[in-house]
Amino acid sequence: MKYLGIDYGKKRIGLAISEAGKYASPIKTIANKGDQNNVAAVREVMTKHDILPTMSRIVCGIPLDIDGNDTPMSLEIKKFGERLCSELGVQVIYKNERYSSVEAEQFIREKMGITKFEKMKELVDGVAASMILQSYLDTHVR
Repeated sequence: MKYLGIDYGKKRIGLAISEAGKYASPIKTIANKGDQNNVAAVREVMTKHDILPTMSRIVCGIPLDIDGNDTPMSLEIKKFGERLCSELGVQVIYKNERYSSVEAEQFIREKMGITKFEKMKELVDGVAASMILQSYLDTHVR
C-alpha cells in the first residue's frame, strides 16, 4: 500500500509519499490553481510515483476548529478530496492537521537549520504534508 499526503493551502499544496506505509517523505509542492488543475497535478504525481488508485490512499490534512468542527478551509479541502476520489478513483482519508504548517516551520528551523524566509517557503508545505502523513501512519498503519 502506498500513501500520498496532502497539505492543502490557498496558495500552495504540499505533497508527501510513503512507499511502504512506514515513513513519509516530502516530494513536491504545487501551486494551487483551482480544483481541475490541482487534480491534474496530483494525477501526474501519482503516475510518476506509480501510485495506483486501487492500492493507495490519499491522506489530506484538514484544519478543524478547537472543538473538532469543520472550518471554511476544512470544507474546501473536503470538496477537493471528493473530487480526487471521483476523478482519480482513490480513497481519501482526512486527518486533523491544525498547526501543521507552524510545526513544519519549526522543524525546518530547528532540525534543518534553515532560517531564510524564501527557502522556508519552498519547503514548508511539503514538510507539513509529510508530518500529516506520518502522523496518520503512526496511528493507523501497522
